[in-house]
Amino acid sequence: MNKFLTAAMGKVSLRGLAVGLIWAGLCIGALSVFASLPEFAAGVSADAEGVVVVFYVAAAFSFAGLALFAIATPAALRYLGHPLVLACAALGAWSLVGSAFADFPTLALFGAPQTGEGPIWFFALGAFIASAMILRQSNRLFEALVTITAGVALIVGFVNLANILWLWKVVPSILFETTFFTFNEYLGYYALGILPLAALSFRRGASRRGFALFACGVFVLLVSRNRVAMVATGVVSIALLVLVGTAPGRRAQVWAAVHDSLVGRLIAAGLLATAALPPLLLRLVDFRDHAFSLWSRQILIKVLDPSIVENARAVIFGHGWGHYSEYLTRNLPSTGIRLYKTEWGDITRDEFHSHNALVEALFSAGVPGLLLTLAIPVVLVLTSQRRWRALAAALAVSWVVIDAFWFSLPATMVVFALAAGAMAETSSRLRLPYPSGLKSRNFQGLAVGACLVLAEIAALAAGSLRANGLAMQRLGDCLPPSAYQDACAKLAVPRDPRGAELGLAGLVEDSSRRALRLNADGDLPEGQRLLLKRVLGEAAKRSAAGSSVSLSVALANISAAAAFTKDGEAILPDGDTLQNVWPRQIYDVLARAPLRLDILPTYFNWLLVEKNSEDARVMLAFARGIDPDHPVVLWFEGVALLENYDVATRKRGLELMRRALAGGIERFMPVNEKIKAALEKGDHQ
Repeated sequence: MNKFLTAAMGKVSLRGLAVGLIWAGLCIGALSVFASLPEFAAGVSADAEGVVVVFYVAAAFSFAGLALFAIATPAALRYLGHPLVLACAALGAWSLVGSAFADFPTLALFGAPQTGEGPIWFFALGAFIASAMILRQSNRLFEALVTITAGVALIVGFVNLANILWLWKVVPSILFETTFFTFNEYLGYYALGILPLAALSFRRGASRRGFALFACGVFVLLVSRNRVAMVATGVVSIALLVLVGTAPGRRAQVWAAVHDSLVGRLIAAGLLATAALPPLLLRLVDFRDHAFSLWSRQILIKVLDPSIVENARAVIFGHGWGHYSEYLTRNLPSTGIRLYKTEWGDITRDEFHSHNALVEALFSAGVPGLLLTLAIPVVLVLTSQRRWRALAAALAVSWVVIDAFWFSLPATMVVFALAAGAMAETSSRLRLPYPSGLKSRNFQGLAVGACLVLAEIAALAAGSLRANGLAMQRLGDCLPPSAYQDACAKLAVPRDPRGAELGLAGLVEDSSRRALRLNADGDLPEGQRLLLKRVLGEAAKRSAAGSSVSLSVALANISAAAAFTKDGEAILPDGDTLQNVWPRQIYDVLARAPLRLDILPTYFNWLLVEKNSEDARVMLAFARGIDPDHPVVLWFEGVALLENYDVATRKRGLELMRRALAGGIERFMPVNEKIKAALEKGDHQ
């Protein structure tokens, strides 16, 4: 008897510890948004990477809690083996396989600095949903999490009123200088999760709680200014209100139809059509002169066109999560926009996402990743409780619509998991997708092992990213425009655990441009100049070793700025001159990004000033081998021919320059109006 009681107490305590870890994981995930405040900012995307780090910590807690829960009770398999959880895990597993084939495998594992979207992200989403299913068995724990999440959303929405500029004149006393994110639109995801939770409270008879959640959701939605979320929520709400307003007898028939499996499949088909329509419209309709925001999203999608199906590997495995900014840098000229005096403001910002979930999945994880991404909202509807199926469809539709134009930050994942977990069917009526033989020890052991491994990976990811972010911040605090201190001389250049060196690319370009201005005025401290030389030297080594093309472009841009700045070579590493380092940087860029011939005009113009026709001839031959009809190649080949005294040769040079003008050379460089007029007139002098 004593042994039985001891064993029972052990199981209870283990289960209690498991539930505590699960609850802590969701709570940390809900509170992770506070890591976006300036006090915690560090990393490539300063106001978002801290959130990603805390999100990984939350995921580690949830994974560990689920592992203990699976050890404590076989009932855990009902949640860990739920089709919705498995759909998320399948996407995570496929993404994990595909990461091995990516340019930067660790980047593909960790995901973009702004979102963390990748294998860990999808495993965590499944873990959060499973955790919500478990915690809903204890109404107090579940409702406490909902309250915390709604409270966080209210705080974020209230503070982010400061991002609504016209409010400064109306109620300046309630506004804050610090906000959670630069854009409020991401808050729309909070609303899309809170409003279904409000509807659940109303349906369960908790009217006061339902009204409070409803008011919270509406407030956050309005503060978000996310028109896509507003439209999605409005359409879904009208549909639900029509259903509620139907005559009682007719309403019963409608609800019965919604509960029917065939209608559930029709809802799923509608979901697929809803998901596919926005990217098709963005590909087929030109929004340039109608809606700037939609035109901007067209550019973000079109930039991937040269790469999505470039080879079998891309079709099957994709290019890896987190690689969007790499291919944005590589393929930007393919969009047809002006790169000189551009009309697209986002060209000066770090863009880490295509702003469309389906395009991002196809690019990052190939066709299987696309299908699994589509499967998640479909499974959400088909495996929801019959009484909540219409509400689950509303959640799925609204989420699919907003994901077609935005992307979810990890801080908003918990509210989605709570809503999805609250409506999921977990009873014996749900047919689980694995054979009955796997419901016992085999599946239990697999689940425990997988959760423990994922907990360790998430914890290591959080630690390494945070350490790198802080180290890069310390280095940035020693470079211009910051003041130099003696302790800065001992700092090493941290290595990005993602392998792409995205943070180093932004740091060296920004600091070098500021250093060039200070150096030209004689205000650059010698210690800071030596540190910058060392940083640039290390950046060059990593670029040559195969880091992100963004770092190579940054180094080439620094050389371009130095070429036309007084004493610009003073910041280059010892032994380097523009004449030997700049061409190497250009070759490095064009070897991996042949579309980026737009980096050549500044170099060619510098060679013209230096009267260095030999280096110009060598670089022209290299560029001609990439694209002989590119406007930049045609223009400078024509300029080179004008130096010849032969009249026929000069005429041919002018003809090449006219072809360059007609081909859009002004997208890449300025053209003197007098030269342009002479070419258009046909002046051969």
